[in-house]
Amino acid sequence: MQRLMSIDVSMNARTAFDQRFLWIGRRPDVNRVMRAADLLLQLSDQGFKVMVHCYHGRDRSPFLVMVYLSKKLGIGYKEAFEIVRQRRPRALFHQEWVDILEKVV
Repeated sequence: MQRLMSIDVSMNARTAFDQRFLWIGRRPDVNRVMRAADLLLQLSDQGFKVMVHCYHGRDRSPFLVMVYLSKKLGIGYKEAFEIVRQRRPRALFHQEWVDILEKVV
């Protein structure tokens, strides 16, 4: 599938989150999220086409792409999420994850 879509790199968004049991207590690891977003910026600047994925594609990968877009475009998280939502309508916004991010960054 990646070859059909001309994908150069695949990034698993699950690695940027605490690996707790199932959904209960899942939250972003701020350092990992920021490193992953910075890596996405570098890859994008070099012209790589990156696919960001997770298990369902509703929470973690849209969140990571939202952070990347916020950094790349210099916009707020909610505005960046709306861009993600245009391409991924089933994406969910998690204010508590944004709050965790904003406390540290």
